[in-house]
Amino acid sequence: DKKAYEVVYADPFLVTQILDSFLPDPHSPEIWTTDMRRGNCQVWSYDPKEITVPCFIYNGRKEETPLGAAEVNQKLIRGSELTVWDYGHASIYVEHRRIIQALVKKQKVEGPSLSEQGVEAAKLAQTQ
Repeated sequence: DKKAYEVVYADPFLVTQILDSFLPDPHSPEIWTTDMRRGNCQVWSYDPKEITVPCFIYNGRKEETPLGAAEVNQKLIRGSELTVWDYGHASIYVEHRRIIQALVKKQKVEGPSLSEQGVEAAKLAQTQ
């Protein structure tokens, strides 16, 4: 309905996420499976040791991507930083605004997760 579209289109991150995650044309038909393999310690199409840009890896303790896989990727990507939150399958969705705000500054998200900070902090983060 119209109200649902207004909510979705008001959040550029969600629109971009949908386009990048579910529509294969921007990258390749294999992009989803490629990303899942990377996240789960399968062979990448390039050597992750060659990544030289700042890299921040965020993972929940109970994510679809196992914490051990995130730890391996952190070891493979020289200079990368791993942040682990006490989330299940929703860390990137809940924290995306904070992650993007930190990335613009070429920094990682500091402090505890929004779930650890409480409902009021989560509401405040949505307005920033």
